Amino acid sequence: MITRENKLFRLSWLKSNLFRATSTETAYNARMLENETGQDMFDRYAMTIDERPFFDEHIAQALLALLHHFRRIVPDCQPITTEGDACGLTFAARVSRDEDEFYSHAELQGVERSATEILRYYILAEWYLSIRANDLWTAYTQKLTAAVATLSSYLFRFYRPVLRRAHRVSPCPEEYSQHGEIQIIDAGLV
Repeated sequence: MITRENKLFRLSWLKSNLFRATSTETAYNARMLENETGQDMFDRYAMTIDERPFFDEHIAQALLALLHHFRRIVPDCQPITTEGDACGLTFAARVSRDEDEFYSHAELQGVERSATEILRYYILAEWYLSIRANDLWTAYTQKLTAAVATLSSYLFRFYRPVLRRAHRVSPCPEEYSQHGEIQIIDAGLV
């Protein structure tokens, strides 16, 4: 969930929801492998409630990895405590001098979706690495790389250098009729 408090954005997740999504995805992958091989793969590949300690250990590492990706672009990003069932991070909302935001609701949803995917894919890659499922580890490492690239593109849009504004200044009516054009004066950085 992404919320804005004053000039801060707060990205937060419930660990129980992330665990449920992660275990559902591993169960789906196990069922797909069963269909392909004809063998029972659920016990080997699916993450169950017994693996919750593995998840809790790796969610903290995943959050640190996500924080690292944010800090490459957004230096003031801070983690929220990972105690209890919630985890997350905060980062500054960049606004113009007129207090206009530089991002839309859809872009914020994209950041949230990409950040959630990074957390899930990081945990899934670690899970498949721990059970020596190299093909699935490779697949989730590639998905993780794509999610990081997507997040970076959103964050670069948010924190890009301020664009130059061009102000149109029309000369007095007599000059306008002589020249037939509007002069553009560069106002520099706004």
